[in-house]
Amino acid sequence: MQQETATILGAWVDHLVVVRGLSEASVSRYERHVGRLLEGVDDPATLDGGDLDRYLKRLYHLGRGRPTLRLAVTAARSFGQFLVYRGLAERTPFGAVIGPRGYRREAPALSVSEVRRLIYGPHPGRLPVEPLSARNRVVLAVMYGLGLRRGEVGPLRVDNLKIEESSGCWAVLVRGAKWSDHDSRLWIEEPLINRLVGAYLAGPRQELVAKDPECPWLFPSTRPVVKGGAKRRPLSAWAVGDIVKRGVEEAGIEARGRRLSSHILRHSVATHLLQGGAGESVVQQFLRHADPRSTRVYLHPGERGVRKMWKRARPLRQGGRAAGHRTGVELLEELRRRE
Repeated sequence: MQQETATILGAWVDHLVVVRGLSEASVSRYERHVGRLLEGVDDPATLDGGDLDRYLKRLYHLGRGRPTLRLAVTAARSFGQFLVYRGLAERTPFGAVIGPRGYRREAPALSVSEVRRLIYGPHPGRLPVEPLSARNRVVLAVMYGLGLRRGEVGPLRVDNLKIEESSGCWAVLVRGAKWSDHDSRLWIEEPLINRLVGAYLAGPRQELVAKDPECPWLFPSTRPVVKGGAKRRPLSAWAVGDIVKRGVEEAGIEARGRRLSSHILRHSVATHLLQGGAGESVVQQFLRHADPRSTRVYLHPGERGVRKMWKRARPLRQGGRAAGHRTGVELLEELRRRE
């Protein structure tokens, strides 16, 4: 960044603090975005909407979520208004940018193979030997199998679980879920996840609560209620988010334009159910959505689904093969004959 540009950036930061009265945390986030936007720019007055658009796309491909993109737009607009205020530009260069709405039109989801890699690891059906690693693996499996939000994982209690003898499925009672005044009984239908839960209850969890045998939580934290005490806390929402983040990194899953937050497992199971033929109302009940519009964000068929649909439907097909249509092999043979 050129010295003159750095000076203008510093003056804008002072303006945010003194004139606008923003907090230190807000100013730091604003400065970070605009500083990256100004990298390699000699004259800030030459910036335009295209520069901001390219920066937003770069954030998107790094997997940043919509709140981060909105913050980048807000920071850029504030800087543009400051340039006009100081007489460095005739008009704000980012006034035409309306925000990052067009960059994320569907809920991000993992593929089925990525979910398998995340929750099963290199040895499907077997848990890691280390108790904490085993707990974290089962947290991921249960979140996907039941479509749980991260805040619904910690309050799960052991006495809320029961096994259905006829099917061998675990039934889990989710108490007071978000936007719900009643409890929900959910069943884990995936056999391999049922086996992981059973193995976890029989071994690793017993080791985790060895100092607190009366611990009611299905997924106890390593942090005690009182420093130095024996009683364990439940996992916090932040701890669950960290488990998902580390699991994604260990599984080698790349962002590719997706925000790999803890909610992506809920997005993924909803998408997979709909792609598998489940009705919208069924998925709404499974996810415990109060508003059906919340479920419709998962209705995108995806690129592969569209291609399969075209192969099945072939709307321009006539008599099994479109008129004049020849396969690639037939065209190559004809070219060889011509030679």
